[in-house]
Amino acid sequence: MALFMTGCAHQVEITFNSDPYGATIYTDNGHSIGYAPKTLYYNIPENTKESKIIRIAPISARWASGATSDSGPILVDINRHGLKQEYTFKRPSNTPGADIDAKFAIELRRQHLQAAAVGLLLLQQQQAQQEQQQNYELEKKRIQAENERALIQQNRSINCSTTYNYGGANTTCY
Repeated sequence: MALFMTGCAHQVEITFNSDPYGATIYTDNGHSIGYAPKTLYYNIPENTKESKIIRIAPISARWASGATSDSGPILVDINRHGLKQEYTFKRPSNTPGADIDAKFAIELRRQHLQAAAVGLLLLQQQQAQQEQQQNYELEKKRIQAENERALIQQNRSINCSTTYNYGGANTTCY
């Protein structure tokens, strides 16, 4: 009964990890859901809200070498461990191919780091574009306000008055 959506108060979140990193995680019906770590959300059935213990169907992990580990049915104790929990699959040590799995884990982490770096670069580019757009909009508003002030100045009538006195004249315009 796994849900692939954001969690809420009526769900428990379980992150499935693997040691070494990067095992493929499978549901009880053999459906691959991706590399560990993988987070799944499970509904908390109404009949278990009192006991806060739910039973989850087995999940399994398979590493690049073919080594596997099965969780068996998982009892989730929400009272003891809360709504966010983790389960780590340990690679069986007596299965050949540990070097294959270690190399795969390193390569997968490298790819994840590379993807994160590309994501960061794209985010920085988006922020720079947004900043340029904001600067453009501000400059556009400034020029528009300047043009409006100039137009007002052009349309304004000028009144002058001149006062004559014994030595000359004094003109004041407003």
